[in-house]
Parts: sequence; C-alpha cells; structure tokens
Amino acid sequence: MSYKLNTKIHTLLVENELDNFTLLDIRKAHEQSLEGAFNPNEIRKFLYRQIYRLVKEGLLIKDGIHNSQNITYSKSQKFIDTFQLSITKSSNKDELNDSLTTLEQKLISYKVDLSASIAESEEYQLFSKNHPHLGAVIYDKLQSSRERSSRLLGQVKAMENIKAIISGASNAT
Repeated sequence: MSYKLNTKIHTLLVENELDNFTLLDIRKAHEQSLEGAFNPNEIRKFLYRQIYRLVKEGLLIKDGIHNSQNITYSKSQKFIDTFQLSITKSSNKDELNDSLTTLEQKLISYKVDLSASIAESEEYQLFSKNHPHLGAVIYDKLQSSRERSSRLLGQVKAMENIKAIISGASNAT
C-alpha cells in the first residue's frame, strides 16, 4: 500500500529526521520553517490531524498517557521502510554521480599525462635516431618515459573499468 505524506510533514520527519517528538516539538520545528505571519491555532490543528492520521495508518507510534502533554511519537518500522528507503536510494545515486564526476576528472588527467609521456618518449626516440652517437646519453630518460607511459596506460584502463562498473551501478538504481 502506498502512503501519501504532506510535503511539510515529509520535510520535518524525513529530511530533518525528526523522531521521538511531542506535538510541541513538531510545532516548534514547523514554525521555525515558516516565514512571515502564521496562525498558531491553524498550525496546531494541521499538525494534530497529520500526526493522528499517521498514527492511525501505523506509520507513527504513540507512546504516553492518553490526554497528556507527555505523549511522544516515534517512527514505526513501516514508516522507515516506506519513506526512509527512498531518501537512501536518492542519496546513493547522488554519491554515485559524485564518484563518477571525480572519476571522469581523474581519467582526463591521466589521459593528458599519458599523451605527454608518449610524446616525450617519441622525442627521445627521434633524437636517438637522428643522433645515434648520443643515444646512450638519453637512454635512461627514454626508459623512464616508457615506464611512466606504461604505468599511466594501466591507470587509464583501471579508471575506464571502474567508470563502466559505476555507470552500470548508477543505471541499476
């Protein structure tokens, strides 16, 4: 069964994570979120109706002595399963998107470094070909550049594989 939650109540209970509260607590939290003039009686009636409905639907648990000011309300497992899960899914998707963006930036950086390293190796090879008598002098630089290119190529491949995995996970949620 699907449950509808008023947007103001959703903000208070889900986004602001209000739990184990009294009517006074939720009323104060709601009044703080309002701007301008408001009618306290209307707010009290609105909140009471919403809380009563949520208790009746089994989404909130009422604890305390009947007709007292010490009654507290807490989220039931049904509430958590129904509303908290959607928040978790969206925050997980945001985290995946953030990871993907970071990964993209790192991948671009590795590709630029790889291109530079390959160009460096090519220049050493060209110089060695044009000046064979000086080839031994730059041999260490050529080898170092080739090793750096190999390492960067491995990093690029790893980042591309990770990107494919994260993209697949992002599409699955």
